[in-house]
Amino acid sequence: MEIEQNSPAVTTPTTGAAGSLSSLAANFDTFLNILTTQLQHQDPLDPLDSNEFTSQLVEFTGVEQQVLQNKNLESLIALQEQNQSTSAVAYIGKVVEASGNTNMLANGEAIFSYILPETGAAAVMQVFDSSGDLVFQQPVDAEAGIHDIVWDGTTTQGGIAADGAYSFRVTAANENDEPIEVQHRIIGRVTGVSFDNDKTILGIGEIGVPLDVITGVQDAPEDAEQSEQG
Repeated sequence: MEIEQNSPAVTTPTTGAAGSLSSLAANFDTFLNILTTQLQHQDPLDPLDSNEFTSQLVEFTGVEQQVLQNKNLESLIALQEQNQSTSAVAYIGKVVEASGNTNMLANGEAIFSYILPETGAAAVMQVFDSSGDLVFQQPVDAEAGIHDIVWDGTTTQGGIAADGAYSFRVTAANENDEPIEVQHRIIGRVTGVSFDNDKTILGIGEIGVPLDVITGVQDAPEDAEQSEQG
């Protein structure tokens, strides 16, 4: 995944409010033409009720104000999304925690995290490569709470996995051998930001993480920054 590190271009929203306003203006012009024609051909002995067309004018004005309010609201929402995208650049270099089960193995390290809502009798973590093949598994802590695991790339066969994207899965069961629902999270350093269909995506290596699934942010360790600069 190619990571862009620039801000998105500012665009003027062309949403339903603009179209509605244009349609309303056309209808209002038609209404005025009809009203003018009626006034020109009205029966002098039985003139049109001024209250009726005055009421219609008021209704048109009210609708126009509502459409204008919607248009302003759309502009504010677009501005907020732009500000959010621009501020996301500040995540670059930070270590983030996010919901998900795929992370990068880089320099012999990948950090996986899982949450157990209750203490289980046993728990096992499995790591899979990009093809879905099992490359590593081991028993892990089955106590209730948040657990972080640093995988050094060692495979079940005793080899070393190549750097890249890997997914993990933790399965746990209670004393009655009933499965426990496990929440999976990943921890990694943000290396870039991209924008896709109005969504802000933080890049952890080749992994794209939507901004709305980020659950925590912290500064990167100094030794990690120094190693990258070196």
